[in-house]
Amino acid sequence: GSEIQDQLLLAKTLSNYGNLILATDPSEKAEVILKNSVDVASQINAKDVIARSNWGLGLYYEMKGWNLEAIEFLRNAVNGFKDLKMAEYTQASKHLMEFMKKHRLI
Repeated sequence: GSEIQDQLLLAKTLSNYGNLILATDPSEKAEVILKNSVDVASQINAKDVIARSNWGLGLYYEMKGWNLEAIEFLRNAVNGFKDLKMAEYTQASKHLMEFMKKHRLI
């Protein structure tokens, strides 16, 4: 495969792995893997992977109680889901609105 295909596969694998770790054992390890996914995906402009990894990072920061970071990453993910017409958009935007209301951010 080409270098871009290899990078896309790596970015998707990191995103899936990071989100799996997040779901089973939310830890700094998930954060590091998801950030690596965003870095690789950004180099090849893989916006869907960036959106999914940002969503995972936002959920991680939400779990940690880091509300400003959570809002930034959740909002970036929702915008990505919307722009790309991804299936995740509806549920993600609802989650974001509920999070913002809960923390009186809207």
